[in-house]
Amino acid sequence: NGTHPGRNSEGEITLFDGTGVGLQDLAVASVAAKLAETQGKAQIVEL
Repeated sequence: NGTHPGRNSEGEITLFDGTGVGLQDLAVASVAAKLAETQGKAQIVEL
């Protein structure tokens, strides 16, 4: 709503480090795919 003052100087910076997030997504997807396969619920999709 524009009430927050924001930065007071150029030295006030924000850094986002998303390292590892992609690996976590891949690990969860791998477990989900293996469970679907063992339960007979997996579907092969040709790309």
